[in-house]
Amino acid sequence: MGADTNVEVQQPSRENGWSCPPHPLQFVAWGFIIFFGVIHFVILVPGLPVEWQTAGYVVQGILFLAHFIVHLMACTVNPADVNVIKKAGKTPAAIFDRTLHAHVIENDHCYICEVEVGPKSKHCSACNKCVSDFDHHCKWLNNCVGGRNYKLFILTLVTALVGCLLILTLCILQFVAYYTDKSDGHILQQYRDYLSSTTTSVLTTGYSNSTTDTTVSTVSTATVPYETPLLFHIFYASVPDEAWLAVLGITAVLALITIILLGHLLGFHIYLRCNGLTFYEHIQKTRSKKQESSNDESQDEVIELGHVGVASQSSVENGEIPIPCSSEEKPYQCCGSVKCAKISVPTITLSCSVKRQNVRQENEK
Repeated sequence: MGADTNVEVQQPSRENGWSCPPHPLQFVAWGFIIFFGVIHFVILVPGLPVEWQTAGYVVQGILFLAHFIVHLMACTVNPADVNVIKKAGKTPAAIFDRTLHAHVIENDHCYICEVEVGPKSKHCSACNKCVSDFDHHCKWLNNCVGGRNYKLFILTLVTALVGCLLILTLCILQFVAYYTDKSDGHILQQYRDYLSSTTTSVLTTGYSNSTTDTTVSTVSTATVPYETPLLFHIFYASVPDEAWLAVLGITAVLALITIILLGHLLGFHIYLRCNGLTFYEHIQKTRSKKQESSNDESQDEVIELGHVGVASQSSVENGEIPIPCSSEEKPYQCCGSVKCAKISVPTITLSCSVKRQNVRQENEK
């Protein structure tokens, strides 16, 4: 006999965002943090004027450290219901039988976690545990977001958003400076000073003396003038202008995409909090509205019609009485109008409300 599809053997619950299995988006999130950190502290800030560099290191350094801490904590905190945490590891994996219970949680009791839970606790299928004040399961954190780590989640969004705004600002600033004050500007002075300190012009001339077989050389060092073209470098290696501009452009595009995504997500959660909703409650409310709207449309399409009384042939032909439709397969066959297709219900004898006069006009058109 085959296995009973109504009985589900549950896997062990996940404790936090570091529990297996990891999610690919989790690696993408940490990859972006490392990428933006390296670009900012190794390429963008060293290219700023000296008097700006301290602020660039300190401000973004504080934001980077704050984001790293709150991001780490949001992943590490276990958002499970307090009773689930107390019972963790004390019982084997639960078995849920849908023939006995329609829902996982009934009357504030979870039949998978087998504990009493709070009124706003929901069972997350991804983490396989009840989460206190459940909001949503975040794939970027690989952890559920609930009452215990919701503030950390919001702080993660805020610090990441502000940090990306600063990075985008520096990218645009240096990109514009390349075309506006490349020859004698102040913003890109560091690349000009770098060229002056590392490049010298060595002019060597020599001639051979046939009698003494000696070579006389003259070496002269020329100072690089202020108007000398800039020498860009990435990771302290000199690169062409195009490569430097490409790095700025790619960083700016990625920062802009990140800002749009983070801004949209943060704004959406602010909207939810202003309306006293969690993300889960918003989804449930939206689904309920769609279901109600679908039911209303279905009721509008179903038209209950009574029996057509005895009528004279002239009254039918004049369109005073609707023509009965007895065809179940093609309910609009009686009058030839596709408008009758809206009331196509094969289990009910329908009556077409289109008058013959209207039918004739439509056929003439």
